[in-house]
Amino acid sequence: ATRTAPAGETSPMPKTLSPMHAEIAEAAFNDKDWMWEPKLDGYRVLVFISDNQIKMLSRNGLDFSKDFPKLAEELKQQVAPMILDGEVVAFDEQGRHSFNAMQNRKSGVHVVFYCFDLLHFAGVDLRKLPYRDRRRYLAQCLLPTPRVQLVHAAEDGKALQDAAIASAFEGV
Repeated sequence: ATRTAPAGETSPMPKTLSPMHAEIAEAAFNDKDWMWEPKLDGYRVLVFISDNQIKMLSRNGLDFSKDFPKLAEELKQQVAPMILDGEVVAFDEQGRHSFNAMQNRKSGVHVVFYCFDLLHFAGVDLRKLPYRDRRRYLAQCLLPTPRVQLVHAAEDGKALQDAAIASAFEGV
């Protein structure tokens, strides 16, 4: 059961956190201790879900909660208090994620929150756990909706880099 959902000592949910940052490398590589995700062009956001309240904070502490009301409503569908780390992405006319579409979005532009980490769940602080464990809990505890999705992650960094470039992503 402890592998299905986080368990352990509980603590109050932090009010703020600093997101982890990606590391820069010359090229993708394969290492058993690494997981890889496609690089998305959007707004990095920490989502705090508690008592049917949603707070979406940028890495600079700006609150985007009112900027994405439809997304906030879908995030309220999660079944437990949690803190999610991810990227809010907008799409252009061709259906590709686009930072330009995000910056110039108009009412009605479809945005998706791609979640890549679970930092706190039902009172349990997960930040000291290995990423693989947090990722497993995220996959098991996140309720996907049309606007809330789990981002793809892979162990093969080289293959994901090739696939990302072939699909017009910047990389991994």
